[in-house]
Amino acid sequence: MSIPVQENIGSVSQFCADDFMPSEEKCAEVLRELRWKGGVKCPRCTSAEVTKQGKWEEWYQRYKCKRCECYFNDLTGTIFEGSKIDLREFVYAAKRLLEKESMNQISKELGRCYRTIMRVRDLISDVLAKKLVTKLKGDVEMDETYVSAGQKGTKCKQRAPRKRGLKLRGRGTYDKDKPPIVALVERNGEVVLRVAKELNRDLIRALLNEHVEKGSKAYTDDFPMYDELEGYEHRKLNRYSKKEYARGDVHINTAESVFSLIKSWLRMLRGVRKDRLWRFLRLFEFRFKFRSLNPFDRLSALFGLIL
Repeated sequence: MSIPVQENIGSVSQFCADDFMPSEEKCAEVLRELRWKGGVKCPRCTSAEVTKQGKWEEWYQRYKCKRCECYFNDLTGTIFEGSKIDLREFVYAAKRLLEKESMNQISKELGRCYRTIMRVRDLISDVLAKKLVTKLKGDVEMDETYVSAGQKGTKCKQRAPRKRGLKLRGRGTYDKDKPPIVALVERNGEVVLRVAKELNRDLIRALLNEHVEKGSKAYTDDFPMYDELEGYEHRKLNRYSKKEYARGDVHINTAESVFSLIKSWLRMLRGVRKDRLWRFLRLFEFRFKFRSLNPFDRLSALFGLIL
């Protein structure tokens, strides 16, 4: 079920976050529908023998389990339990993050500090890392790219001052603030993105074994790291030795297009710390997986995973 927004939008000069946010009551209704669609169960002993025990903070139902005599409410056991912000603000922040908005802009729109929005992002990305399990099959392209991501926002006394206008030549490395991103992309399917602290054959094999079904076709370039892919039908493009960019259906153009989208998104964020880069890649994976949905159905899919 989609989470609707309020209709009472003011004049253009009076736009604010409240104009585009659902009410707390509506968020509570949708949360109950998503969480208890199979019936209310005790989060402690999973018993379905529960009774209603009034309201908690006006909009949320309170329950009591007859088996273990535990009291709980609609938020108990979720990432919203104990949150300092309203659920409607959490919904708004999640929606804006999926729209590729910067956390600094979201904090201004909500009137919340930057660290609060960063906490929302961390909670969402942690859930996606655990529950968004992707298994690719069929035609799978594999490639790597490099992005600029250093120690933005940290007090790092050991790092030498940067010089503007200078760029690292050749292949980047994680230690030199140009971490590699490895992508596995199923044609007309989903994508898996991982930040690599060190590129080697062991990493490539581990990613294939975890995320790609055996017997699938693996399309790569002729970078030696992709050699010896046992268990897969390996089709190699002679990109470096012969400047070959496509040979019939042998290409990695889908992976290149995904990299273009990623870099465009990261540019809008005005810089990302390399140790937090993986969090934004998880958000990108989710958005790419549900790219055919409208924004509110995509948001509902996100909260379906969270709950």
